[in-house]
Amino acid sequence: MKIIDLGLNGEGITKEEGKVIFVKNALVGEDVEIKITKDGKNFAKAEALKFNKTSKNRTEPYCPYFLKCGGCQLQHMTYDSQLDYKKNLVKNTLKKIANIDFDVSETVASDEIFFYRNKSSFPIVFKNNRVYIGMFEEVSHELIEITECKIASKIINKVLSISKTYFKNFKNSKIRYLVLRDLNDKILITIVSKSKDIDLSEYIKTMQAENIDFSLNLNINQDKKQILSNEYINIYGKNYIEMEEFGLKYKINSASFMQINNSIKEKLYLKVLSKIKNETVVDAYSGAGVLSAMIAKKAKFVYGIEISKPAVDIANNLSQENNIFNIAFICGNCKMEIPKLLPNIEENFTLILDPPRSGCDKDVIHAILLAKPEKVLYISCNPTTLSRDLKILCEKYNIDEITPFDMFPQTANVEVFTYLKIKK
Repeated sequence: MKIIDLGLNGEGITKEEGKVIFVKNALVGEDVEIKITKDGKNFAKAEALKFNKTSKNRTEPYCPYFLKCGGCQLQHMTYDSQLDYKKNLVKNTLKKIANIDFDVSETVASDEIFFYRNKSSFPIVFKNNRVYIGMFEEVSHELIEITECKIASKIINKVLSISKTYFKNFKNSKIRYLVLRDLNDKILITIVSKSKDIDLSEYIKTMQAENIDFSLNLNINQDKKQILSNEYINIYGKNYIEMEEFGLKYKINSASFMQINNSIKEKLYLKVLSKIKNETVVDAYSGAGVLSAMIAKKAKFVYGIEISKPAVDIANNLSQENNIFNIAFICGNCKMEIPKLLPNIEENFTLILDPPRSGCDKDVIHAILLAKPEKVLYISCNPTTLSRDLKILCEKYNIDEITPFDMFPQTANVEVFTYLKIKK
């Protein structure tokens, strides 16, 4: 079978009698013998059995778990071809969903393409009277026990290794995830458990013996649909890591949102700042307020909107500790708060959107079209929902720039910056 294109998850695409077949681990231009693994009415999924012809863009995957683990999709592609793939993914998705044909910029490369993640979540499974820690297989809850994750930071991998050894003979079957966040070689460890009935005193001693600068939280969560709940118990150490960057001092805790790739985060935020002058800015989905505070140093005034009260509390402390007074944070759902706020801003203003993967709520888009901010800066981690929202926004806005950022090397995910200006 001849591979003619790549899908949303980096899989090769071929066709037979009009049916689309998605072939895992195959690249454009390759001639592949395949085995159908799922045969649907309109499409099928397959695995590659033999490559009769390979692409010049193929490379040997760095990770031994690549073909099984669901964490990465593109390790079989050279890095330059990964960047091209993500640019074309954004361009083609815009064309298909929104009928927008735009000259998308080259994908901004990551300084590190392995060992870059500053946060990782490892599932824990209790089986055969012992604990296993690793990663789930793709589209599955079958656990693969791993010794190292090639995209997680070095310190995260070190703590993973120590934790695997310690918990191997742990008899408490209620622990569900090991969540690790690394900032400046300080690490926040969160054990997700179904109950508070768990003794971690010996685990703390084990980590102390390794001279690791860490804190430990217990997160109580019985909901299988999400990894973390809002219920944290601080077991050991400070419940936060102190940071200083972009001229700001702030604190990050286990619940705080932060971009997982430090080098791309800096490049993305500098891109946003380059579009801001002495104007009023509304930062929707503002999280812990780091970007809002950075913007406030250039803007006339900044409003941040965030649904998480702990995140808003952190944002307020951040602005106070850094003596930033031209900023106000609103705790609430953007779909409720944006329609209330935008009509009351009398002057031309700039709106920043950084929504979850599901994109913006229809009420948010409607409020934007009514209030007509002068500029809209849209940061998205999902080209599909971005395209859906841009299709509507382009009724009153022109796209000035679309730049993909490789926040997630080796995976099919991409962060996208879009700059829109009101039509005159």
